[in-house]
Amino acid sequence: MAEGYRVADAARVLGVSPKRIRQLIQEGRLPVVEGSSPMAVEVEAVHRERERRKSRPASTPGPQPTPASVAVSVEDLLAYAERITARALDAAMADRRAADAARDQAEDLLRASLAEATQRAEAAEAEAQDLRERLASKPWKRKGKGKGKRKG
Repeated sequence: MAEGYRVADAARVLGVSPKRIRQLIQEGRLPVVEGSSPMAVEVEAVHRERERRKSRPASTPGPQPTPASVAVSVEDLLAYAERITARALDAAMADRRAADAARDQAEDLLRASLAEATQRAEAAEAEAQDLRERLASKPWKRKGKGKGKRKG
C-alpha cells in the first residue's frame, strides 16, 4: 500500500482548507491512495503540488498591464477626473445660486416683517400719545363720599 496523507493533513501541508483538497481530488490533480479508508492522498502528489504552488508567481488578477495600456489608463483617468471636476463645479455653482436665492428671499421676508412691526409700533405709539393727551386735557376728580376715609 502506498503512503498517503489524510485530507486534513494534506490541507495543512498545502496551506488550504480540507474542502479545497477534496476539490483538487475531484479535478484529478491529487490522486487518492487506492483502498485507503479514511480517504488518503498520495504523499508524492501533495509534495509536487506544494512545489508547484511555491514556484508560481504571486497570484494577480488578470494579465500584467503593459506600459502602453497604463498610459492609456492614465489618460482616460485624467479625462474622467476633468469631467467629474467640471460636473462638481457646475453643481457647486448651482448650489451657490440656490443659496443666494434663498438668502434673498429670507431678507425680503425679514424686511417685510420689520416694516410691519414698525408700522404696528408707530400705531401703538400714536395711540399712546393720543391717550396721554386725552388724559392731560380732562380734570380728574375723585368721586365718592368720604375722601380719605377707609371703611373698616
